[in-house]
Amino acid sequence: MDADGNEVPDHPKLAQLWRQNMSLAVTGEQMPQGAMDEPEQPAALSRARS
Repeated sequence: MDADGNEVPDHPKLAQLWRQNMSLAVTGEQMPQGAMDEPEQPAALSRARS
């Protein structure tokens, strides 16, 4: 959490997941929205906030 009590995700922990998902969109394997809606994303975000 930041000084104001807002939950701030740990971006370095999420970078690998984001790169994997973005590569699916860049290579055309998935549409961009589909790549970013991968099922792992919400779980990874909640773990990174912990």
